[in-house]
Amino acid sequence: MELTVETAGLSVNHEYGLTDSVVGTKYVLFKETERRPGIAGSFELKLPTGDESRGLGSGEFDYDLRLRAQKAWSWFTAIGNAGYAVVTDPEYGGVTTSMENVWLLSFAQEYQIAKRTKLLSELYFVSREEPGEPNRLAANIGFKHKLRTNLTVHAAIGKSVRDGNRGGPDLRVYAGLKWEFGAPWKR
Repeated sequence: MELTVETAGLSVNHEYGLTDSVVGTKYVLFKETERRPGIAGSFELKLPTGDESRGLGSGEFDYDLRLRAQKAWSWFTAIGNAGYAVVTDPEYGGVTTSMENVWLLSFAQEYQIAKRTKLLSELYFVSREEPGEPNRLAANIGFKHKLRTNLTVHAAIGKSVRDGNRGGPDLRVYAGLKWEFGAPWKR
């Protein structure tokens, strides 16, 4: 079982600030073995904490379901995610706008560089929320550092990999804490 709280700094169309925050949980369905990747399911709730007037948040709650896979080989770990987010139609000035639900695909890697520190890289695709807008294809690089046995801090920076930052973001800065705990019924 895992509990996450996330927020990110984002630069979109020359507006910079904190985005909507996310709280989530992940449950391991199949533990990783020598021959098989670990498989987990997760649920995330996006909280409307970003400034919607500056394009940094939606002002609405969104719900995200993901299927996650992970396989480690010595100092290298491959991570894949496939997800679907139910996006709430936001209201601007009393008018409800139509948004599209979002698909997410990502492939990430972790490289163990020290006992408690890993370097991270990620390439991800996110379908558009707004009809007619471009889909996002972007990349991040960062690190993950274990503060305690069950508490990890991670940070990353990234941007769109498409010409002219099409689909955004111009710049994405992420920082998060991850607290892992055992399920109470397994003690």
